[in-house]
Amino acid sequence: MDAILHKFISILLCVAMLTAVGAMNVFASSPTLPQLKTIRVSGAGTDATGCGNGVVAPCKSIQYAVNLAVTGDTLLVAAGIYKFNNIDPCNALSNRSVVCYWDKQLTILGGYTDANWNTSDPVANLTAIDGEDLYRGVAILGISAPTSLRMEGFTIQNGRAVGKPAGATYAGHAFGAGMWASKSFVNLKDMIFNNNTTAGGSSLNIATAGWAFGGGLAIEGPSSGVSTLENITFSNNQAIGGSGSGSGGNSEGGGFFAGEAAVIATNITLTNNIAKGGDTPGNACPIPGSGYGGAVALTKHANLQLSNFTVTDNQAIGSAAAGSNSCGGSGIGAAFWFENATIHISDSLIQANQAIGGVGTSGGIAWAGGIYTEKANLILDRVKVIANTATSGGSSGAGQAGTVGGAGAYLSSWDGADYSTTMTNCLFADNKAVMGSPGGTRNGAGGAIYILGTAADITHSTFVNNQLENGPSLGQGIIVNAAPIAGGLKPGSLNLKYSVVTDHRNSYPYNNSAVEIFIGSGSLSYIWFGNNTSDMKTPSGTPLDHITTSTDSAGYLDPATYDYHLQADSPVIDGARNSSTAVDLDQAERPVGLAPDLGAYEYTGPTLEIEKPVLYLMTDTDDVISLVTPISVNTGPETEWEATTDLNWVYLGESGTSQQITGHTGDDLTIRLDPARIPLASYVATVNIASNEANPTVITVNFFKVDEVSKIYLPGISK
Repeated sequence: MDAILHKFISILLCVAMLTAVGAMNVFASSPTLPQLKTIRVSGAGTDATGCGNGVVAPCKSIQYAVNLAVTGDTLLVAAGIYKFNNIDPCNALSNRSVVCYWDKQLTILGGYTDANWNTSDPVANLTAIDGEDLYRGVAILGISAPTSLRMEGFTIQNGRAVGKPAGATYAGHAFGAGMWASKSFVNLKDMIFNNNTTAGGSSLNIATAGWAFGGGLAIEGPSSGVSTLENITFSNNQAIGGSGSGSGGNSEGGGFFAGEAAVIATNITLTNNIAKGGDTPGNACPIPGSGYGGAVALTKHANLQLSNFTVTDNQAIGSAAAGSNSCGGSGIGAAFWFENATIHISDSLIQANQAIGGVGTSGGIAWAGGIYTEKANLILDRVKVIANTATSGGSSGAGQAGTVGGAGAYLSSWDGADYSTTMTNCLFADNKAVMGSPGGTRNGAGGAIYILGTAADITHSTFVNNQLENGPSLGQGIIVNAAPIAGGLKPGSLNLKYSVVTDHRNSYPYNNSAVEIFIGSGSLSYIWFGNNTSDMKTPSGTPLDHITTSTDSAGYLDPATYDYHLQADSPVIDGARNSSTAVDLDQAERPVGLAPDLGAYEYTGPTLEIEKPVLYLMTDTDDVISLVTPISVNTGPETEWEATTDLNWVYLGESGTSQQITGHTGDDLTIRLDPARIPLASYVATVNIASNEANPTVITVNFFKVDEVSKIYLPGISK
């Protein structure tokens, strides 16, 4: 056996596996600066002239190393928790920072150890900047020269930034408790912003209070570069407006804020962040403190690109007002708040966020548990907006509750100009707009989307079980209305096609249509309406083409878990004739059948899956290597499969020389390779797995036949 091993073995260097091809994210960034020197930082180091450079012992604090650094330098930081040490040069700021500089362009990388300055591992080697709930984490300021920060592998936590008690002035505002980039830009990767709080200045001696921007991160432009964010988590951050005698301050961006700044961001998680308006004991009318963008607030830029965002359990909360003639503050855009911007969001999940109006004599507004746009152009590709809520404020007296609408998205224009939203392959499901209580009721509209004075073009999207509660119902799924502008009204418009609208049910006696064009125009083509209390209400003459109405839903896989993929018997399969949309929400190719399916998902059926195989045994014939792996399906019942190959040196099954074998879900497939039939070389063998009940797949086996093997490191081989 040993002789044969050395002379005549086919070694599987890469075990049989399914090949997964992912997309590479490419970021635009500013030109790379030449690296001048590297400075090491460690809690075990010493802050002394020349520390951290070359063979000299590391510096002890990040700030000391920053003070030594010049534009182009790189800091390597070992694991540890770094706190304020009173040596930052930014003592003119009202909020001191653990790390602060101006007019430099630096790189600061975390995740190293004193024993390894070559490889960063921020997961194993936690590197944190801790504001201790007293200081800002990081501040960079562009004053008279280009300023930027490239930072990777850090946790920034417990930062705090508070505006001065100077009212609604710049001094009264506060920016970025975790990080503030003023007139500068950042390139951040593999970072966590946790438990940072930005608060507007408070003073009950002043009528209006300061504002708060970006609990975790604030990028305040304009700047000369593009800020990029990659693999960033924002959790438990807050932006809270200050308190004033007559009005609380506003807040923008509980997780992060960007104003007049180009931003490209991917793989971002935002959870449990809050933007809250400041409370007041006064009357707070007509300008109560409001919370905008519980997770993200972005304003005043023409090119914001956001992909692979997961935005869950964030809140935008309006202030409470205690006066006898008071107005509760507005909670708007619990996930996203966009103003004067052009935004593209793709491949993202927006779920379980809450917009909450404040309590006052008149309750506060609640708009957009998901996405709010104002004077903005928005593109959504493959975005799921699920189970978000907007709940307006109740009345503390005899007044009315606040208005509520657009629980999934509120798309608005207030200046009479033309703005548009384009949605493709989007899911709006189980969103809920709730009129506040107690108080007299106002209109509630748009359980999924409120389109106000702007245009929306929606293709291949699914709207299901969106709700309006505790008040009149206008457009349980989608409402189109006109925005009041100087001199009249600006009507909205809706072009809805190749979509599914189902399961919008309520008991209100009027205006309970799933899609309603109230004041505006539009067209509907290739739409499936199913199981709605009322399907649509549109102006006379609205173009309607291939509209299907049914008492049945669309045949979803598991609505209880928000799984709105289609079942095999769904009536909307092959219903989107003439559609040219090439993929669905999962980026599965369209069409699978005769024509694309209506809605966000293309029915593709269950898929055969191969567990990661292991090298199993060598047979007694000494010239065959066997590989065994179980086969299953990702959904659906047990199924029969057939494995085939057209290679005469690959055998399937535990014995024999067949290139074909059948089995059932959970069975092992044995693949045997006969090296006697092939010369010395490297090979790729493929085995096709097919089934009548599931989509096929392929196993790829990579191996080499060599004339001699000196050592074998693969485990599990015995004889």
